[in-house]
Amino acid sequence: ERKILSIMKSYYTGLSSFEEKQVARLMVNESMKYGFDPLLILAIIRVESSFYNKAVSYKNARGLMQIMPNVGEALADELHIPWMDDSTLFNQLTNIRIGTYFLYKLTKQFN
Repeated sequence: ERKILSIMKSYYTGLSSFEEKQVARLMVNESMKYGFDPLLILAIIRVESSFYNKAVSYKNARGLMQIMPNVGEALADELHIPWMDDSTLFNQLTNIRIGTYFLYKLTKQFN
């Protein structure tokens, strides 16, 4: 968790220090839940958004893990996460929960 947090600190995240700590903790917890190395999730976030929580791609993928809104909405439903609108993906904790679950589903689907 400390290693993740120290790496995140070298980027502009748009998050408070408290939120960054929450993100680091959640990255570890969600990684362990699905059998991933937390550094894999860290690497995905670094590549996808450079840790900037409000990142939006030219294709409209959103948040830390760059999730497309239609995918996010479907996965939020599977995870029983409340979905308000596309801005739900800017909630850093929701984004990591959905993104890590999505990665898990893809690894199971494609071995």
